[in-house]
Amino acid sequence: MTDSNGHSSIVADFWNKRGETYGRSWRSVAKRRLSNWELDLVKQAFNNKKKAIKTLDIGIGTGRVSDEIIRHQVTHYATDISRTMIDYCRNKYKNNKRVKLLKVHDILKPLPKNWDKFDLVTAYRVLSYYPQLTTILKNIRCSMNDGGILIFTYPNIDSMVAVPKLINNKGWLGNEIHYNDLVKIVRDAGFSECRIVGCSRLLDTFYDWSDNRLAADVLFASEKILKLIFGPTRFVRLFYVICKK
Repeated sequence: MTDSNGHSSIVADFWNKRGETYGRSWRSVAKRRLSNWELDLVKQAFNNKKKAIKTLDIGIGTGRVSDEIIRHQVTHYATDISRTMIDYCRNKYKNNKRVKLLKVHDILKPLPKNWDKFDLVTAYRVLSYYPQLTTILKNIRCSMNDGGILIFTYPNIDSMVAVPKLINNKGWLGNEIHYNDLVKIVRDAGFSECRIVGCSRLLDTFYDWSDNRLAADVLFASEKILKLIFGPTRFVRLFYVICKK
């Protein structure tokens, strides 16, 4: 996954090739609902924030999360390992005064020391490309103001999505983790008030196929039933972690 210098060249190549087509994968009715659920976690971070804050989106992609962040009173930074993604977002936000800096950056490395300290950091669907989660979280924490909030995702090894990889050691580009191990790593990295939630348990394919209101209603009703049976995080595809420095 990473080369001898610790740079995820494979990941960079993958996302450079995928480029802006990634944004199209969030267009189905069900995917838009899932996206709204994810972005609501970001909205909650702005509750009771009465002054401008400094924000960082790690792995900006095509700007899905950043679009929500810059609706608020912020000075916004973002990084991505993909030059294609950064170039796309530089063009997208070229006239937005709240976006201060977009930069190609490998998250295994600490952020530049001359950057601002951040009050909110988001890292959706990006940290799992590296196995060195503790190191990455410590680097992120060093870039945050006291009381700052970090929201990130990490795949759950105890999910249906992980079954093929568990069986034949082959699967998507990335790593997975157990719930208890994730809690320990977050605490060891120095974060507090860790809250972990989940949303979907069914395969992503179902969300791509559910491109009308009825199909999406059925899909999310099924997810609610699974939540009632298994609890808030058991078998979820992704853990959503909200924690504080």
